[in-house]
Amino acid sequence: MGRELTKALCESILDVMTQNDKVVLVGADLIKTDGLKAVIHTFPERVVNVGIAEQNMAGVAAGMASYGMIPIINTFAAFASRRICDQVAISICYSNQNVKIIGTDPGITAELNGGTHMTFEDIGVLRSIPNIMIVEAADSIELKQMVPAILEHKGPVYLRMYRKSTPRVHEENYQFKRGKAY
Repeated sequence: MGRELTKALCESILDVMTQNDKVVLVGADLIKTDGLKAVIHTFPERVVNVGIAEQNMAGVAAGMASYGMIPIINTFAAFASRRICDQVAISICYSNQNVKIIGTDPGITAELNGGTHMTFEDIGVLRSIPNIMIVEAADSIELKQMVPAILEHKGPVYLRMYRKSTPRVHEENYQFKRGKAY
């Protein structure tokens, strides 16, 4: 079994926030749950928790992006697609805002939270919206490289990821390339 993806995500976000002071983290009460507690402690002035208000999270991120910030928002994949669909389509993608959306626990992996937190249609919903790039990491090695790569992309990105450990797929020398399937 490979590494827990939330640990790789936290390390990657800390790295990109250290290198670029325009990167901010906006969450809807899941920042700690998604393993990002270290980001709060390291960059408290660059973390915004809007509470359980996913639509507001997307709107806040779109506003921040329109002023040159690079917001990373995170929530369950079901909420990142269904609950904030209109805000993603209009506030983020229509104006091609540089917002990075992280949707965690896709499919049935949010089993403890019940059916409202599960999604099989997140990619289908978001793929129908112009201007958005969609990526999903196979393992922690790919995720660690994917986060800086999506931040280099100018425009909206949806990163779909599991929170738990996944089998190791890639070797340590693996190099992620946007737009290439493996």
